[in-house]
Amino acid sequence: MKIDRNDIRLINSSDLNKGNLREALRCLVVKDGYVASADGFMLAKRKALLDEKERELEVLLPASMVKNIKLRGDQTIDLVIEDNKATVNYSGLLEYEPKYQFNLCKEKYPDYQKLIKDVPTEKKAKIAVSVKLLKQLVKVLPDDGICRIGITDVDKPLEYSCDVDGRPIEGLIMPMYVDWGGFEWER
Repeated sequence: MKIDRNDIRLINSSDLNKGNLREALRCLVVKDGYVASADGFMLAKRKALLDEKERELEVLLPASMVKNIKLRGDQTIDLVIEDNKATVNYSGLLEYEPKYQFNLCKEKYPDYQKLIKDVPTEKKAKIAVSVKLLKQLVKVLPDDGICRIGITDVDKPLEYSCDVDGRPIEGLIMPMYVDWGGFEWER
């Protein structure tokens, strides 16, 4: 399979520092043609770049090891899965050919597809917010706070607030209009 920086970034969707996380949730799962990461509160999945013979691949890649894979820009690398080991093939990307290999996790990953199927498909509103704006918002809010985001109408801004020591941080995020008709995101 091939892996890129955005696949590695999926690790950020789970809070791996939680002491009570099951070992399986400390991994990226490759299953059903997707690479995914989850903890008890967040889930992120992405279509995996698999060869024809890898379509049925189901493995758990320890997030602590995947974080050590270094890539620049839009580079992709081959991740070869054999004999309960993953080998990173940097062939052609670097002047030297380092060998980076790690063991796969042996636990069973929870069936996250059930969660996605239970999400209502009928949406009340479709709204788009710039990733850049969301990153700015995250920088403003404290790490240990809970952010509440409210949507009143598609044409109105998102309102957010986060209580910090009795002095809430409040603000607005302006939505963007996106014509979703026929739009399909692909890798």
